[in-house]
Amino acid sequence: MSVGVCIINRNGIALAADSAGTYTGNKMFYNSMNKVFSLSRKYVYGAITYGTTAIYNVSIDQVLKEFRTYMDFH
Repeated sequence: MSVGVCIINRNGIALAADSAGTYTGNKMFYNSMNKVFSLSRKYVYGAITYGTTAIYNVSIDQVLKEFRTYMDFH
């Protein structure tokens, strides 16, 4: 189970998530997974992920990192 939280008020936005994760197939437990991502160094965009999401067999973590690189150059 994952926890992701987004709090919005007139002062700003905060994103937070736990760092625990499991891979059911391997029955492995990790206590230091990245689930909160900054999507740009120039703009204030963020994302929270959970689960083992993949796009064309590429992990969502890698997709978001590539997207951040794209956003920083455009």
